[in-house]
Amino acid sequence: MSTPLISVIIPVYNVEKYLRECLDSVINQTLKDIEIICVDDGSTDNSLEILKEYAKKDNRLKIFTQKNKGSGAARNLGIKQSSGEFICFIDSDDYYPSPDILQTLYSSAVQQKVKICGGEFAMFTNETKKLTQNFVGPDTKYLFKQNEIIVYKDYQFDYGYHRFIYNRNMLISNNIFFPDYKRYQDPPFFVKAMLTAEKFYALHKITYAYRQNHKCINWTNERITGLLNGILDNLKTAHEYELSSLKENTYQHLLDHIYQIKKHINKKHISTIKEIQTYFSKRDNLMIEKSLKKTPFYQKLFSIKNSNDKQYKIVHFLGLRIKFKRKKFGGCSFLEHLLSIKNSKDKRYKIIRLCGLRIKIRNNRFVKKLSKKTHKISSKIIHVLTKPIRVQEKYHYLKQEYKRLKNLK
Repeated sequence: MSTPLISVIIPVYNVEKYLRECLDSVINQTLKDIEIICVDDGSTDNSLEILKEYAKKDNRLKIFTQKNKGSGAARNLGIKQSSGEFICFIDSDDYYPSPDILQTLYSSAVQQKVKICGGEFAMFTNETKKLTQNFVGPDTKYLFKQNEIIVYKDYQFDYGYHRFIYNRNMLISNNIFFPDYKRYQDPPFFVKAMLTAEKFYALHKITYAYRQNHKCINWTNERITGLLNGILDNLKTAHEYELSSLKENTYQHLLDHIYQIKKHINKKHISTIKEIQTYFSKRDNLMIEKSLKKTPFYQKLFSIKNSNDKQYKIVHFLGLRIKFKRKKFGGCSFLEHLLSIKNSKDKRYKIIRLCGLRIKIRNNRFVKKLSKKTHKISSKIIHVLTKPIRVQEKYHYLKQEYKRLKNLK
C-alpha cells in the first residue's frame, strides 16, 4: 500500500452534534490519497458509534481509543500512528470550508519545497454559519495578504496551528509533540514546529473554519496549571530565540486569562507565575500583581475605583459589580449614574438613570403638544384642499406643511 500524502488527525470527545459535519468535510476532499486518524478520548455520548459508522463506509478512516487524557494526548497518539508524508489537525467540532483545502496545501508545500504550509483562519457560530474574519491587532496574523514564503522570525504568531500541514518526518525526528497539558498545549507545539522549519508557505485562502461560542470551558486547577506552563514554555522559547513579538503576544494571553487564574490560583501556580515574571519588566509585573490581587471582602460590600484604562468607574455594592463610563470619556458623572432625570435631545423622552440602570419613558407633555400642532396643521391642509385655487399652488403649500411637520419638535 502506498504512503498517504496527508494524515488528518481528529481528536474526538463528546461531539455527536458536530462530528458528522467535520467528517464529511474531510472525506469529501478532492485529495483522495489521505488517511483519517480519529482518536476517541473516552467519549460518553454517541461519538464512537458515529466513527464506526463512517469507518464501515470509508476504509481510509482509522479509529483509536484512549481513556480521557485530553486533546493534546489524543493528537500525540495520532502522530505516532500516522504514516502520511504530511500531517494536519482538525478539531471534531470544526470543518474544512471547501473540498480543495488539502489538495491546495499539499500541492503548494511540494512546489515551494517547504516543511510547513498553511492558509487563513475563519470563525463561525451555530446561529449564523457565516464565516467571519474580524481580526484586529496581533490577531490579524490569522490572515495573509498574498501567497508567499514567510520566515517565522518575521511572523512570531502562536495561534491557529490547525490551518497548516506539517512534514511528518520533521515532527518525528525532532521529537515535536504536544506537551501534556490540559490547556494551552497548542502554542508551544506550533512555535517549536515553526522554529524547526524556519520558514513556511502562506496562502491567501481560508483553510480552516473554527466554531465559536458553542461550549463553556470548565476551568480547573489542572487547566490553570497547563495554561501557566504553556505560557512559560513560550516565554522560554521567545527568550532563547530573541522573539520580542512572541513575548508581547504571550504577555497579552496571560492578561486575557488573568480572571480564571485569579479564581483558581494555588501555591504551585504562584511559583510558576514568579518564574513567568522573570521574563517581564517591572512595569509589566506590577500590572500582573495588581490584576491578581484579590478584592477584600469589605470592598465587595462597597467600593469605588477607576478601571486600569481610567475610562470607567467600577462600583462594588453588596457583591454586585457595576461599571460606569466616566464623563470625560463620553459618559455621565458618577452622581448622574446613581440618580438623574433628563429630557432626551429631541425632548420626546425622559431619561431616568438609577444605580446604573437607564430607563427611557415617552414624554407626555411632548405628545400632547404634538397632537395639538398636528390637529392645527391637518385642519389647515383640509382648508387648502377644499379652497378653489390652482393645483400647483396647493402642491406648493402641502410641500411646505410637510417639511414643517417633519421638523416638528
